[in-house]
Amino acid sequence: MMLLSTLISTVWGLELAPVDRPSVGTSAFALERGGLQVEAGLQIDGSQVESIHSFPTMLRIGIHDRFELRPYTSIVSLSDTDTLILPASGVQGKIELYTPEDKNVALGVLASSDMNGGSGLLLIDAWKNDWSIWLNTGYSLEYKT
Repeated sequence: MMLLSTLISTVWGLELAPVDRPSVGTSAFALERGGLQVEAGLQIDGSQVESIHSFPTMLRIGIHDRFELRPYTSIVSLSDTDTLILPASGVQGKIELYTPEDKNVALGVLASSDMNGGSGLLLIDAWKNDWSIWLNTGYSLEYKT
């Protein structure tokens, strides 16, 4: 009972980072040092030709108070034609650049690399009492494999 009580009080004491929803949107905030967070979901990408169903999954690892490492994979992807698609896997690093306590804006940078390419994003979060917005903008490079 003492162990359960200690675990519960530890979990309630942690400050949770915003969820990044793999491959949808990324906040400027990083996990605190020692933090672990698993994020997964169902993603459906559609076009007039076909749609692809995948299950993007990411492990967020707090390396430093403003830096996290993020290995990711799609686990499995399936198209309408029942074609199994090799999963996209890679690693990302996110740095929380600017998060003052008295301002309503946060800035970060996300770098990503996999077997097919790399990308870099500037991450911007802004909020006020009852609204918030985020913007991810950057570059993407594709390698010929």
